[in-house]
Amino acid sequence: MKNKLFRLSLIWIFYLFFTSSFADELNINASEVHVDKKGGIIYAEGEVKISDTKQNLILTEKAEYDKSKNLAKFFDLSYSAFSVKI
Repeated sequence: MKNKLFRLSLIWIFYLFFTSSFADELNINASEVHVDKKGGIIYAEGEVKISDTKQNLILTEKAEYDKSKNLAKFFDLSYSAFSVKI
């Protein structure tokens, strides 16, 4: 019983550590930005520039970011640059 409890607590600690460590802050700049607070979606239009703390950069004309799913959609993508650390 103690072994099972130890394994479960260890899995829980790893889950908390790894899920929170992958979250990045996004900076979204655009001519127009609309926020749907109910759905947690950010709509951006007009010279959209999205960057994060790892120096990744995306330039597009229109974008949507769903905060609950941590998912971004890009329309009319014109430029993207990603930093790669080995």
